[in-house]
Formats: sequence, structure tokens, C-alpha cells
Amino acid sequence: MGLETDETRTAEEPNELYELFIGILTLFALGVMVVELLASAGPVIEVLSGIDALLCLLFVADFARSLRRAPVKRAYLWPYGVVDLLGSVPGVGPLALLRLFRLSRLSRATRSLQGEGPRHLVRQFVRRRSEAALYVIILSSLAVLTIGSLLVASVEPGAVGSNIRTGGDAFWWAFVTITTVGYGDRFPVTPEGRIVGGMTMLLGIGVFAVFTGYLSGAFLGGRAPDARSASDQTTAAELVALRAEVGALREALLGRDGRSDTGPIDAGAPLDSGGASRATALTRVDPSRSTGGAAT
Repeated sequence: MGLETDETRTAEEPNELYELFIGILTLFALGVMVVELLASAGPVIEVLSGIDALLCLLFVADFARSLRRAPVKRAYLWPYGVVDLLGSVPGVGPLALLRLFRLSRLSRATRSLQGEGPRHLVRQFVRRRSEAALYVIILSSLAVLTIGSLLVASVEPGAVGSNIRTGGDAFWWAFVTITTVGYGDRFPVTPEGRIVGGMTMLLGIGVFAVFTGYLSGAFLGGRAPDARSASDQTTAAELVALRAEVGALREALLGRDGRSDTGPIDAGAPLDSGGASRATALTRVDPSRSTGGAAT
């Protein structure tokens, strides 16, 4: 009997964008684990440990989301929930191998994307632009933060006059540089470090430009496509009802004039040459009488 059963699946439709995001994040975490096991420099290991801790926070949030969406909580907790939780525990040194438990989550994300071609994912990106922008911001921020802090931690600690001596200093410098704050308490002094700093600044500006666009879309975009479609349908129904009331009112006015017609009158049809006086009478009719005529 396989591990996955109907009870462990969520009752909601799978979110392909989120599954793709979690899959990429898991691959990123596995890459961090491999580099951390192979690294020998102390500052580099410190940086990787900090990145791993950030990733673990995201994985814990994914565990909580999966548990909340599971129709049967106990069925999800064993074995998938326990495996996901073990893969979310921060680890230093050999304990980083706990990240291998994330392979289970990667496998489930891959299965949920099976059969979905690139065109379908592109349509999902267009349909859920704000959500896709959020995932892009998180992934790009992690990538820039990791690469920038690792490169600076590799070239700065041993330089003369450097104030970036530890992995924590490199991590802090990369963070404030990406956010374009730049306190100035930590800065590179070597030519290589300054080149890395310039690239990190440019990429940080790009990341926050996307973040600004995401906030604009979230606050000013207003409604999702489904909400706009429902609103359009409501407006169309109101227009149909209004045309029906106008048609009933015209029939009532024509009946008072003593004119008999063989069929219903189209509310959108133009008046004939003899209907000018009836149009004038329509504009002069009392609203209360018009309402009563429509009701009849």
C-alpha cells in the first residue's frame, strides 16, 4: 500500500504556482546543505547556517499550511507531516542531512505538477500575477542574499582593514544592502568585495522594484478576475431587467393611446415616425404612474 491515500490529500484544488515555488525552494535548500557539508571556511559555514535557518522558517510555514488544508489531520501527520517537520528542523554540520527529508515534499510537489505543461503554468502566472510576484520576490531575495553574503564572506574576512570578519557580518551586510538601507557599519574594502557590493546593490534595487509592483497590484488591483467576471454578469442581468421594465412601460403607454400591437415591443427598438408624441409623453409621465404601469 502506498504512502499517499485519499485521506492525505487536500480537499481544495492544488495550487500549481505554490507547488512550483515549494519545489524550487526545496532544491535550493538541498544545494545549501551540500555546500555547507563541503565548505571549510568558518565565515562561509556561518552564512550557510543563517540561510538554512531562514529556509527552515519557510518550511515550517509550509508544514502548517499542509496541516491546515488536510481534510484528515491525523492521516497527514503520519507519515507526511512527521517527515515534513523533520525536514524543517535547522541543522548544523551533520544535522544538515535532515534536509534530505524534504525530498518527500519535493516528490509530492512534482507529482502535483505532472501533466501540467509550460503553457498552463504561464496561464497561471498571468491569472495570479500578484501571487506569482510574491514567490518571485522571495526566491530572488534568497538567491541574492545567499550569493552576495557568500562571496563577501570568502574575500573580506582576511583582508587588511576589513570590518566584515565573520559570517554574521557578511550576512548582515548583504541584508542591509539588498534592502537599499546601507547603514555603513559594515562595508567591503577589497576590489573583489566592492564588485560584489555593486552587483548586490543593483540586484537589490531590482528585487524591491518588483516588490513595489506587487504592493501596487495588491492594493490598487482591486479584484481578482473571478470577481470581475461575477460583477460583469451582475451588471448584464441588471441591464436585461431594466430593458424589460422599459418595454413594459412603453406597452402600457401605447395601450393608453388606444393603439393595439400584435406582439411585444422591443425596448431597444427605435421609435417610428409616429412615435415622437409618445416619446414626449413618456418624458412627461409621473414617476409614480410609470411605476404602476410597469407593474401592470
